Amino acid sequence: MNKAYYIDSTDLELIVESEKDDKITYAEKLSLENAIKNLKNQINKTSLEDGNARVDAESIWDDWFSSINADVFISHSSKDGKLAIQFANWLYKNFKLKSFVDSQFWLRIDNLQREFDEKTKFVKTEYDPYGISYKKTYYDYNKRNESTAHVHALVTYALTKMINKTPVFIFIKSNSSISFEESIEKLTSPWIFHELAIVDLINSQKLKKLEEQSTENDKSNISVTYPMLGNCLKQINYKNLKDLQSEKNIKNPFAELDSLIENNQSVINELYKILI
Repeated sequence: MNKAYYIDSTDLELIVESEKDDKITYAEKLSLENAIKNLKNQINKTSLEDGNARVDAESIWDDWFSSINADVFISHSSKDGKLAIQFANWLYKNFKLKSFVDSQFWLRIDNLQREFDEKTKFVKTEYDPYGISYKKTYYDYNKRNESTAHVHALVTYALTKMINKTPVFIFIKSNSSISFEESIEKLTSPWIFHELAIVDLINSQKLKKLEEQSTENDKSNISVTYPMLGNCLKQINYKNLKDLQSEKNIKNPFAELDSLIENNQSVINELYKILI
């Protein structure tokens, strides 16, 4: 991951208003379905009856998830699922950038988890107060916990590797009426929290490398403050994306986007100086 941004959902809705599809138009290019299918097959080989069973997360990534080549990782809340897909289609339509939309991954994982839950199900005959028998379905608590642990560990591993591998990370902030910091505090999704934490960790590691590469004299003048969750994300808005869309023959859209952000900020700073 080289760049990280966030954008208000209200700005994004204006950008993608012409995008009607609620499915990723280039999904087959990401091989996501094959990755999930292979993940399912791998875990199916792990018998719930075998206490020594192991799932090799590294081999799963190397064999299957490494084939998913995306340019942008889009993180969003469940309410913005359609918007995220429309944004992914807009990025591909305008710049041929392929996006990994996180919900397309973890929604499939939720379905996968339910399938494994079914494997732990058993039916037991019980009797009501009048002695009439009936069948009642139960789930083996220990086996279900085991399968859940396997799936969650693999999801965490896969999301971490994917964020690290994908050049650009974009988080869609749902509520434009509150600050970015407030939106982070109100997060209820453990997956989004994990994604933002990984972005911050990657950014912190980059800062440490920059500090280590400095000379001893430089180090005495450097003070590195590591970011709180999400603080390393640059804000982008409707104008930034529309300006980017109007540019011709862009080879590196997000390098150009950074330039547009800086130019817009310079104009704002100059106006502020005049006003005060």
